[in-house]
Amino acid sequence: MQLINLSSQELVVEQLFLAQRFSQRFWGLMGKKELNYQAGLLLVPCSSIHTWFMRFPLDIVFLDRDLQIVKIVENLPPFRGVMGGAKAYMALELLGGRSKEMRLAIGDQLALVNQIE
Repeated sequence: MQLINLSSQELVVEQLFLAQRFSQRFWGLMGKKELNYQAGLLLVPCSSIHTWFMRFPLDIVFLDRDLQIVKIVENLPPFRGVMGGAKAYMALELLGGRSKEMRLAIGDQLALVNQIE
């Protein structure tokens, strides 16, 4: 799957991984050596995250049920935690610095797109 920003018509994530089961959300990116530049992990449902045992900083983009951005946390270092707020229903984890590069902003509307291979 891919994730696009409908507000800017730009591709946000070329390779999107979904974490919907508890174990997938709990482990997330813990212990991974790196995250591909064009990849992201979407945790559903998820209104808070932690970066315990992470090896690199992450950008966390909290989204509501309609995939609208409600909060962005840039370059969250390892061994931290953050809450998305009352409207957050899911969290998109990106490589640190990507949200700024993509010019993501609160209120932007994102959309999931199925890749055809």
